[in-house]
Amino acid sequence: TIIPAEEMAVPEKGIYTLGRKVNIGLRSVTDSTKTVLMDIPEIGTMPLSLKMRKVHNPETGDDIMIEYNARPFKVDSIRINDFTPLVWVGSFWWDGDFKIFRCCGENEISSLSSEIVDNSPHYYVIGIVVTPK
Repeated sequence: TIIPAEEMAVPEKGIYTLGRKVNIGLRSVTDSTKTVLMDIPEIGTMPLSLKMRKVHNPETGDDIMIEYNARPFKVDSIRINDFTPLVWVGSFWWDGDFKIFRCCGENEISSLSSEIVDNSPHYYVIGIVVTPK
C-alpha cells in the first residue's frame, strides 16, 4: 500500500507517523498487581501488568505486601537500537536502623547503580527501544 505524502508526518524521509511524546501511567489493580499504560499520542496505547512481590518483615517474621514507588530516569538522549530506561518501579525495603519499610532516595534516577535501586529487593525498569525502519 502506498501512503499519500499528505498523510505522512515527514514525507521527504518516508516517515508516516512520528511519536513525539510517551506518556506512562501506573495504577494499582490489586494488592499484588499494577497496570502500566504506555501511550504514544496519535499512535497507540499499550497496557502492561506488573506483579508485585511480598517482602519479609524481620520484626514479625511475616512476608507482607508492600507498596511500590515510581521514579523517572534522567534521560539525556534516546538511544537508537538500544534500551532507554524511562521509569523505575521498585519495592520498599526494610530499614533495620529505623525499623520501618521505606523507599527513599533520588527523585530522578541516573543509573541502575543508584542507591535507591541497590536497596530495593524487587523492581521493574520501564523503557523503550527505538529502531529505525
